[in-house]
Amino acid sequence: MILRLSLGHHAAILDSARAARPAEACGLLVGRGRGRLTVTRIVPAANLLAHVPGRFELDPRVRLAVEKECRGSPERVLGHWHSHPGGPASPSAADLAMAYEPDLVWLIVAVAADGTVDANAFRLDPQSAGFRIVTLSIG
Repeated sequence: MILRLSLGHHAAILDSARAARPAEACGLLVGRGRGRLTVTRIVPAANLLAHVPGRFELDPRVRLAVEKECRGSPERVLGHWHSHPGGPASPSAADLAMAYEPDLVWLIVAVAADGTVDANAFRLDPQSAGFRIVTLSIG
């Protein structure tokens, strides 16, 4: 599986992740495709758990609104993104505990104290009860 992000979408996600520090930022990845996923737009969302270090909860009203917007169109929610301020660009135990939709991509952005960022994409693998890496293509 491949997740394709434009340079603009990638930059917007990284900027949001930096701006939210020390809280986690989050949003939705909307686009098209099945094996090759192309993000056509990103939708920032409030982190309802911004006050809890190391946690995020994407505002469900945003998800529902986007799902409604996508009805009857070729677009769909491909997944979501969130940041790990001071942590790695890989799923945490809390992420795994909250993962229940194996078709969604998790784009995780690590934000270091100096503002440098790294991003990786994953999908839940129900057979292994863990995540598997998704190839991230930016450009």
